[in-house]
Amino acid sequence: TANPVSDVISIKYALEHEMNISYVLSDISGKIILEQKDQFIPSGQGFFEINLNHNMVSGMYVLHVFSDTTKETFSVIKIE
Repeated sequence: TANPVSDVISIKYALEHEMNISYVLSDISGKIILEQKDQFIPSGQGFFEINLNHNMVSGMYVLHVFSDTTKETFSVIKIE
């Protein structure tokens, strides 16, 4: 299921230990739109946010979020 967003992607987490995560947001053709490496995430529960580029057109995108131990993939629909 795709997640509709306009300006910010918000991802909820619950971590036993702090860690660094990285993410890649690409369009459906695989072109990288946004990339972040080694973003610190503290232990516990919370949210981290990804601010979308104002110039991004509406459409389908793929978000890959990964650490040393896990990888998650999300479908994202950018809306106006």
